Order: sequence, then structure tokens, then C-alpha cells
Amino acid sequence: MSTQHHFIMKTLRIPFTLFCLLVNSALYSHAAELATAKVLSVSGLVMRTEGAAFIKVGGRESPLKAGDILREGDRLNSTEGSKAFIVFSNGSELTLYQNTSLSIIALEQEPYTSQRVYNELEADPSKSQTLLELDYGQLDGHVKKLTKESSFDIKTALGTAAIRGTRFRIGLLFTANKFRLTITNFDGLVDLITQTTAPVISGDTADGEGNTFDSGSEVSTTPIPPAGECNVETNQGSPVFNAIISGLSAIPGLDVAVSSDGTLSVEIDFSTIIPAPEITPDPVTDPGVIVVSPSDQG
Repeated sequence: MSTQHHFIMKTLRIPFTLFCLLVNSALYSHAAELATAKVLSVSGLVMRTEGAAFIKVGGRESPLKAGDILREGDRLNSTEGSKAFIVFSNGSELTLYQNTSLSIIALEQEPYTSQRVYNELEADPSKSQTLLELDYGQLDGHVKKLTKESSFDIKTALGTAAIRGTRFRIGLLFTANKFRLTITNFDGLVDLITQTTAPVISGDTADGEGNTFDSGSEVSTTPIPPAGECNVETNQGSPVFNAIISGLSAIPGLDVAVSSDGTLSVEIDFSTIIPAPEITPDPVTDPGVIVVSPSDQG
């Protein structure tokens, strides 16, 4: 091999290495894009706070609309009479009902190849981790069959619903001067992870038979059978009850109050919402293209 030819081969190695790094970077970026959720429909008014779920201050407020892409850190607050239907990159579906506050705490998914958009997936196509936090309100959901390494959890102040694959309903609502967490498993696998003063009673508990939350108790996991329901509650005046009220009051844009007759109101306070500044994206550095499914951007 001539000296000149040898020199050319050596100089070609550096660009090829850079090329490999760029390819790997693109793959990691694509994996991050898969960890999203897409809003399929909205009725009424649901407010979205971008990236403010953890610090509970700041963030850009805007009305949620069909086609929006949700990411880790986003929070949704729904008003009276509103509803939103959301689908995740692992195919799981969620209906957010009125007077509900929900945060996306963690949203991760390994890359996969599919010709289907999110809502057409029949099972989790790759390892995924989803952690949502329900501060107040009610959700209906359908988590498609998950892989063994995947998880889909919904955390509340009174317990966590660990969902393996089912149609379910979860609500953290104020009723009869108490907060009550109710989890309904329609046809699959759901575990309730919580702390109570006694072993958890599964089923539709009557007054006086509810599972009382106790932050000093050991954490227990209770399977909720198909067509089963489980409740956990805390009474007005308890430290946990007061902590829930304080937590709701700390959420930007929510106006929370308990009246003298024990009625709780959770409403959106529009006076605290700062309109998002108008931003003109640079077509070179920010073309505005968002991958909403592995193979289909529609």
C-alpha cells in the first residue's frame, strides 16, 4: 500500500467514527420521542401545564387540544363538564374526566418498529414505564397487555394502582367529609399498594367498613380481582386529609376550599395563569416535527 493510500485510509476513520456517534445519538433521540402520549379528543376546557408537575410552580399554561403531544412533567387540570381522551406510546388509553388534576411523572419506552399508530396497538410493543399521579378526580383507562418488564402505575395520596393489563377506573374524590380512593378492575390484573390500619378489605365496602389509610402502617399489596373494587379513605381532620388539601392548594391554577358545611371545591383559578409567550420556531434548529408513533406521524 502506498503512503498516499495509507494516509487516505487513516483520515477516513475519523468521519466514520463521528458518523457512528451521530447514528447512536439519533437512536437515543428516537427512543425518547417514543415516550409520549397523544391527545385524541377534548371536550370542554382542560388546561395543560408543560413541565411543571414536579416543582408545582411556573410552566406554560395552555388549553389542551386534540393532537397535542404530552410528555414527562406535564400536568392536566380539567374544568366542570370537560373530558379528554389520551393514548400512550405503548397503546394504553386514558379518559380524563371533569374536575381532575393529573401529572405525568415518568414516561419511558424502548424503541420499537410498527406500522400502527398508538391507538391501534393491541399490546405493549416494547419495555415501558409509566407513572402518573392523580391529585384529585377520576380516570377511566385501558392498559393493553404489558411485557413482563413494563409497568403502568397511577399514584395517589392514599395508594397506588399497579396495572398489568386491564380496563379500570380510579378515583380520588371527596365525599361525606372524607377523601376516598376507589379502584375498579373490570377484567384484568390490578394491585393496590397502600398503607392501612388493618388488612385491606376488597370489595364495595359500606360505611364503617372502609380501609382507613395510615401512613404509619407497613406498605401492603392487595390484588383486586376481575370485576372487583377496593376503597381506601381518610377522614376530615386527619393529617393525611390535611396533606391532600395542602397538596391540591399548591398546584398552580387550582383554587381549593373546604366550606364550613364540609363541601370541597376544586376549581381552576384563571387569574393565576400566565399566557405562554409567542415563540416563532427557527425552521432549521426547531422544524416542529414531532414523532408520534414509530412509523406514522399522522
